[in-house]
Amino acid sequence: MAYEYIEIENYQKHAEMRVDFDKSITTIIGVTDAGKSAVLRAIRWVCLNLPAGTAMLRQGADGVVCRLGVDGHVVQRSRLANGINSYSVDAGEPLVAFGTGVPDVVRDLVQVDQINFVGQKEADFWLSLSSVEVSRRLNAVVDLGVIDDAHERIGKLVWRGQESVRVSADELEAAKARVGELEWVRKANVELQELEQMESVLLSKQQHADTLRKLLNRCMESERIASKAVAQSAAMTAIVRSGVVYENLCVKRDTLRQLVLSITNAERWRHLTGLSVDAVDGVLRRYQSVQSRYQGLIGLVRTVRAGLTLRDAVASRMSFEVVGSLYQQWDMVATKWSGLRSHVRVCRDSETAWQSRQRLVRMAEDAIPVAVPGSACPLCGALVTVVGG
Repeated sequence: MAYEYIEIENYQKHAEMRVDFDKSITTIIGVTDAGKSAVLRAIRWVCLNLPAGTAMLRQGADGVVCRLGVDGHVVQRSRLANGINSYSVDAGEPLVAFGTGVPDVVRDLVQVDQINFVGQKEADFWLSLSSVEVSRRLNAVVDLGVIDDAHERIGKLVWRGQESVRVSADELEAAKARVGELEWVRKANVELQELEQMESVLLSKQQHADTLRKLLNRCMESERIASKAVAQSAAMTAIVRSGVVYENLCVKRDTLRQLVLSITNAERWRHLTGLSVDAVDGVLRRYQSVQSRYQGLIGLVRTVRAGLTLRDAVASRMSFEVVGSLYQQWDMVATKWSGLRSHVRVCRDSETAWQSRQRLVRMAEDAIPVAVPGSACPLCGALVTVVGG
């Protein structure tokens, strides 16, 4: 901290004055009542706000202003005759409502106290003071109060620390007791983990259940489709059966048509030949007899053919006479069959409608046996050389 100068306006004797301070010591010299002490009182008024009131105001002036240069800053103190009192630093906003003291910003800049000022007519420094007052002022000079303040603050901090330790110990004991009371939390945590695992298993089973439900729905849908297909299959089977029945009916219809045609032809033959119904029935019966003998001959031929086929398989086990007998039977049946087939073909090719009418008349009248060995053919009159049946 270094004071640089002071400017005074309307303070006691001085209307306007500036004093520049030396960096080490400044001495003010002048005649009596020249205003030397007024300069010191102006510095004190700026730094300590003493004395109070307006006694320092120069007679006839409206206000007093003092400016103190400190470490490159300017502290201005002003007081008007109407009682307005203010401080300002570096021409800033006025500082008001500070009472009888000094604003903190000004105190931090000037850093002086009452002990730093001694008046002209006061006693020698501290010599007239009591020992207690001297000790107090010495403490203020060397700032022993800082040690006391530090000691006091340390004591408070120690006390607060001890209280904090005690409170922490109490809280620790309470926490331990609380931990003992919350011992069930560990078991609950284990049970919670088990429940979480069970929940995971449950979710998995639910997913499986959903999958099975979907499969079940698909199976039900497939069963419904299968039932529908079975119903359709039954319908198709019924349709097929109806088709078979229809085919059978068609066959019967064709048979009936042939029968009707045969009856119609028979009626026509009857009208053409003039035969009676009984005569026609006799002819038909004889024809059926010949037809049955004809079918028997076909069965015999098939039997002989089967025997010839079997001959190759069992030739090694048959005697020569048996094989020869089979060959003779086959030759005889084949000869009869060929002769009968040729005779029927010749009869069909050579007969005429008139001859047929005449022969049918004779068949009806004479009842000639049919297909008897040594008899004549009822159609052509030729001698039959085959045995029927």
